[in-house]
Amino acid sequence: MHETAFVFPNDVHPPWSIMIVLYPYITGLVAGAFVVSALYHVFHREALKPVARLALVTSLCFCAFACTTLNVVST
Repeated sequence: MHETAFVFPNDVHPPWSIMIVLYPYITGLVAGAFVVSALYHVFHREALKPVARLALVTSLCFCAFACTTLNVVST
């Protein structure tokens, strides 16, 4: 006779050690870099011209990476 092993919610230990910290940290970096880029491109703050393009690229790269921490936790 073949028995199915059941997993109860209190038996599963999710591996959230570093992932629960990385997601808010990376999304904070995304938001900060996007605000710096928007201050130059939208509001024409000339003092931010040297870092505006780097901030935009950084924001887009980290935005793509931020969701991977959620995928690692769910698998």
